[in-house]
Amino acid sequence: MSLVDDSCSWNMKRRSERSSTFSTKAYVLIETNVGKTKDVLTALRSLNGIRESDAVTGEYDIVAVVESDSLNNIGELVTGGIHTIGGIQRTTTYLSIME
Repeated sequence: MSLVDDSCSWNMKRRSERSSTFSTKAYVLIETNVGKTKDVLTALRSLNGIRESDAVTGEYDIVAVVESDSLNNIGELVTGGIHTIGGIQRTTTYLSIME
């Protein structure tokens, strides 16, 4: 078995021990319109499935950590929840594959 296989199975076991509610996690990098970061953060924090959201420096303005029980639900949260918030210019989503 390779190191990647060992890490993935360890990660899945660890996730299931930590919480049976969430099994899929993603990081959503968000670029906001000028002056809208605080408003977007407030709206993000009201959505179910947003575990954390922080304003950051750099190319993006906000990094949000989202969790759900399936990849489909992550997609619905991003496209039906996050993308509908006013003041967001663009997003990039990265799925977590290892913790």
